[in-house]
Amino acid sequence: RHIWVNQADFTAKIVDHDIVTFETRSVIGANSADRQSPEFSDVMEFMVINPSWFVPRSIIVNEYLPRLQSNPTAAGHLQIVASNGQVVSRENDFSQYSARSFPFSMRQPPGPGNALGVVKFMFPNQYNIYLHDTPERDLFSREVRAFSHGCIRLNDPQDFAYALLARQTDDPVEYFQSRLRTGQETR
Repeated sequence: RHIWVNQADFTAKIVDHDIVTFETRSVIGANSADRQSPEFSDVMEFMVINPSWFVPRSIIVNEYLPRLQSNPTAAGHLQIVASNGQVVSRENDFSQYSARSFPFSMRQPPGPGNALGVVKFMFPNQYNIYLHDTPERDLFSREVRAFSHGCIRLNDPQDFAYALLARQTDDPVEYFQSRLRTGQETR
């Protein structure tokens, strides 16, 4: 069994014994040097239902830090987090930081509008690339679907999860949905 993301035709497939058993449209990395989805092979180790989004450092310093420097309330959907795990007050003067000196991470908790939607599929890898849901549903109707920062967004992520879980449980839908209903991040 393997998962095959075909970037050229913007699809993600589950393949069992050389037979495609599930297929969905995908969105891949934008066609720029810093956003292209890399090609690699790795083992999917787990999925996360109700994921938090831990914003990659490159997105923090290139996109969010400039906004915070001019308006500390910008990107209010994200928590600014210190290295000790404490959420940082937006009362701070972020203009004192550069891309090199910004000491915080950023996190979007699980919930409606989360950038990762309701599920992500983890292949721990050096590129920090994974497959995930998305609230940006309109992108899947386009013919060319290269819009992400590198990760692969799935059009049918819950059905994708059910297909993967079907080998582990008799009722993959209820297994998934019961964890989803908690609203809690579940690995």
